[in-house]
Amino acid sequence: MSESQRSSLKYIDFDSIIGTIRIEGTPDAITRLRLPGESLPSSYTILQVQSSEGYPSLTGACNWLKSYFGGSTDPWNVLELASMTDFTKEIYRALSKVPFGSAITYGQLAAMAGRPKAARAVGRAMATNPFPILIPCHRVLGSDGSLHGYGGGLPMKRLLLEHEGIGFDSVGKPLINV
Repeated sequence: MSESQRSSLKYIDFDSIIGTIRIEGTPDAITRLRLPGESLPSSYTILQVQSSEGYPSLTGACNWLKSYFGGSTDPWNVLELASMTDFTKEIYRALSKVPFGSAITYGQLAAMAGRPKAARAVGRAMATNPFPILIPCHRVLGSDGSLHGYGGGLPMKRLLLEHEGIGFDSVGKPLINV
């Protein structure tokens, strides 16, 4: 990110059923989405905006999140992936194709992205996803179909899956075939 882009970096907070989501970006691109409870780096100096006016990237993300939490199944389709490795881009693009109300295992996602032996690397890509919910890493399950790792914690992952209509059994395993 150039110095001029860094100086135009702003954020807006979005209140949702999972808590306050912080959307960061420049006028042209979302640079990060922070889940509720995510700690901020000590060098965090970007400015909050009261309105996303002049920041169409923030407006677009807010509108999409409002639709998503309102039940829309439309995928997010505009994202800045320039600073990521080709592998990570492939994984995130594949994950973006997993529909609302569906789930996939790490291994299935690796295969879907053309990297069938890269399930562990997929797990690392999910752990560093700067755009949770927009790139729906909450839809990725362990090989046994159970909940595994999520930046916002497993209760938040479960809440997002329940929001998408996925039920859970008595031991907390999603009731979905993966």
